Amino acid sequence: MDDLDDIYKTPYRRLVEWNLLCLNWVKEKLEWPTEFRFTEEAVSYGAVGVDDRRNNVRPKNYGHWNPVKYRQVFEERTGFFPNLSILDLLFNTGKRAGELLYNSNLEI
Repeated sequence: MDDLDDIYKTPYRRLVEWNLLCLNWVKEKLEWPTEFRFTEEAVSYGAVGVDDRRNNVRPKNYGHWNPVKYRQVFEERTGFFPNLSILDLLFNTGKRAGELLYNSNLEI
């Protein structure tokens, strides 16, 4: 809670600063070694040597996403709802969140 409180109370000049802080917070909680970097110039789709995954996780691709079921707070009354948010996953599964995402295999 304190981590999220700091994120929401800190003023930012640009939205990209806040987005990057949120991404790094999620990366830390998932214990993923991913590094976020900005390019100096625009990279075209299909560029040689570029692993372009910009379109992988989008609502239109959820048909190819196989989310692993985890216990949710109101599941007994409402059933399981996949694809809610990273916060739902983290709050309900804790340190298992990264493993569950990894095992949800995105088939593109």
